[in-house]
Amino acid sequence: MRAFVLYLPVHTVPSLLFRFNLFRSNPLSFLVNNLLASSRSAAFLGVFVSSIYTAVCLVRNQLQNETIYGPLLGSFLCGFSLLIEKKVLLHSLLPFFFFSLTVPTLQSRRMELALYCVPRALYSIYLKQLEAGRLPQIKHFDLFLFALSGAALMYFAEHEPKTIRPSILSLMRWFFDLPRPQKLQVAAASKDAADLDLGASSSSSSSSSSAGAAAAVQSEL
Repeated sequence: MRAFVLYLPVHTVPSLLFRFNLFRSNPLSFLVNNLLASSRSAAFLGVFVSSIYTAVCLVRNQLQNETIYGPLLGSFLCGFSLLIEKKVLLHSLLPFFFFSLTVPTLQSRRMELALYCVPRALYSIYLKQLEAGRLPQIKHFDLFLFALSGAALMYFAEHEPKTIRPSILSLMRWFFDLPRPQKLQVAAASKDAADLDLGASSSSSSSSSSAGAAAAVQSEL
């Protein structure tokens, strides 16, 4: 129940902020979808936590000792809790620094949770290697990574907005005053129309000048 209370605003508040038209047009469907999503996420969190603690307790009771095998087994088992979350397989653009790859991705909380866990796993590996003396400690490296990530996010928000989740993209457009696709399309259409008018005027002027030159030649003859 505590997990459900935790996840209910997580699903409901962003939906109200960025999908208010859906709530206004069909409030019952909006409410049911958010309740189902909150229940699914609450079940995921319960299975995630319980699988870790169960594995740790079982290994500890069997070996009668604190070992690394309990956390390793729990970490392996808790990954299967992601299967509770919904899955929609799509072929989309995956942003990678300043270029993108067309790969099959999961448009669901599975991908979000995976992207949430991967940096923390890498950071944990880095700390272990740092303690062992295998990697150097770089001063302010976290600030460099933050700046690099922010630059990549801004690049894709402006040039490839389809690679970013719509709710996050809407928030970025509101916060950073980024142009919307409609405005970009109107600007592009206006530029194309201006280029066509310029090309037509230049071609007409060149044809008129050619006709004048031909008339001058004929008069001289």
